[in-house]
Amino acid sequence: EMAAGNYMRARSILFLGSQSLSEASDGSLKNDEFARLYHSWAICEWHLGNLERTEVLFDHSLRLTDSALGSESRSLILYSVSRFLFYSRGDYILSQHCISLSLAEDSMLNYKSDLWLLWSNVAREMSNVELSEQCLNRAMELPSLSQGDSSVFTTGVQNNKMNYMLRRAPWQYKIGASNPDGSVSWYTRILFPDS
Repeated sequence: EMAAGNYMRARSILFLGSQSLSEASDGSLKNDEFARLYHSWAICEWHLGNLERTEVLFDHSLRLTDSALGSESRSLILYSVSRFLFYSRGDYILSQHCISLSLAEDSMLNYKSDLWLLWSNVAREMSNVELSEQCLNRAMELPSLSQGDSSVFTTGVQNNKMNYMLRRAPWQYKIGASNPDGSVSWYTRILFPDS
């Protein structure tokens, strides 16, 4: 329904799905899958202009993901939250914080242009031209999330300032780059309101 632009109908479906899954407490649904449902619902509410509900649903989604570092779902949800904060709230500082958390959570996003383009836009809005240009240059080297190409896992962030911001040692990028699985397919179908 969301792909067809039927957001009111999609909201009803997501609500009923959430309600029935909450009531079915047999443990067959993983928290990550439940988090994806809340994430999709948040995107739906964003399309409908219900910004407060969007924030609440993103919060529910984050609470259901694995809080240990390395959660791909958590990283992608944080990226979505960052987009929401940037485009809908104009909260550039918190948006940048969520970008950093997203990268720290799962270094696989380090190799997708979408995140770097967003960070470039955030930095530009914060009058940090140098960082904006660095992020834009990084984005131009990489495929987008929708392309799903995992063949570019060759170089990590070389800029020491960015490494410091992300609190990552250079060897962590090599570890992250050595095991690309490209399992972000659930995320590639999402159509953001700001797209």
